[in-house]
Amino acid sequence: SAPELRIQAGGPDGSQTLVVGKKEDAGYFAMNSALDTVFTLDAGFITQFQKQPDDLRDKDLFSFSSFEVKRVEVEAPGGARVFEKKEENKWKQTAPAAKDVPTEKLESLLDHLRDLRAVSFPRGTNLDSFGLAKPAYRFKVQFGDKNEEQTVEAAKVGERVYARRSSDPVACEVSSTALEDIEKALKEL
Repeated sequence: SAPELRIQAGGPDGSQTLVVGKKEDAGYFAMNSALDTVFTLDAGFITQFQKQPDDLRDKDLFSFSSFEVKRVEVEAPGGARVFEKKEENKWKQTAPAAKDVPTEKLESLLDHLRDLRAVSFPRGTNLDSFGLAKPAYRFKVQFGDKNEEQTVEAAKVGERVYARRSSDPVACEVSSTALEDIEKALKEL
């Protein structure tokens, strides 16, 4: 009979195949191409490979640490704003008008940006249908010693909020309150 699962792993020294076969009691019979023996695997082993593609996708849209952020650019219906860390724990808004910004309020904005997380991945790649061909929101964060940049675009369509990393051609749905939370944090600045 056909195996339940076939896993092929490769590396610089070649590849190996793990074949998982018939279920027996609390485990599965298995065989590794590098070994001659048949062995059993716990049933839990196979469940980690029985996932849908969406289960394996990274759901976090941003991956920065707040203490590493040096610059934040926000484009929103209310206008564009730029914030820069001028010295340790001192933030300034540099556009549209220069002004000091309370660190705790800027950190609240960063927390809401970092909380942007996919709750689902709708089918389709037409960015227009998700409001992302011309997104209402664009958030760009610069961070780290190498000045890494991450950009996320977002839009509200009806009651749903969609977003995507600028490096990802596929949209995801985020919490329906995500943009409201970010707008509230921006108003505090």
